[in-house]
Amino acid sequence: LKSILWKNSETDAKPAGVLPIWKVQDVCVGVQTPAVLQAEKKQSSRSCSCFRSSSGLMKLEPNLIISVVTDERTLDLQAATVEQQMLWANALKSRYREHVQRHGTGGTEAVVLPKALASRYKAYPKGFRSDLCELRLACEKLQAIKSFGNTFEVMKELTLDPPKVCSTCRKIIPADAKLCRHCDISQDVMSSTQPKAEAAAPISSV
Repeated sequence: LKSILWKNSETDAKPAGVLPIWKVQDVCVGVQTPAVLQAEKKQSSRSCSCFRSSSGLMKLEPNLIISVVTDERTLDLQAATVEQQMLWANALKSRYREHVQRHGTGGTEAVVLPKALASRYKAYPKGFRSDLCELRLACEKLQAIKSFGNTFEVMKELTLDPPKVCSTCRKIIPADAKLCRHCDISQDVMSSTQPKAEAAAPISSV
């Protein structure tokens, strides 16, 4: 999944809008974005308790709203059921995490929209934008922890005991080696069979 596409009607030949996955900052449920808050406000002031959507008049159900947030706009949808709402939310979060694992959270080079779709991306006026970014921050934190973990493993390897030298063949072997892989001499045997250093003989005087 590189982009989220939607249509006003299933029969429409072209999408009504597009949202590149790399632009996503958060996926949330309920009334949390300026666009949904505005719709709720308008609905509460009308006796019909409806708001106008791309598919016509419909009743706003706050517990069925799902919003995809970017820095320039939001995509606010209303599911038919809570189950559908959670299915959409979890699927979108999962797809975003997969994208971050492959491309990271920073870089527009990760996804290049075709010209036909690029024109379908519309930014909202500043008053209708949201600064919600919990999903992106969580993914960035996870990446940082993973990167730190990899660094820690490398540092751990670098701080292992230094290798030792086989006293028989004088070749380097691991510090914890029980057997020299070059001459097949056991390290225990080596240590126990090494000739003891003889005491220095006194120099006789003539």
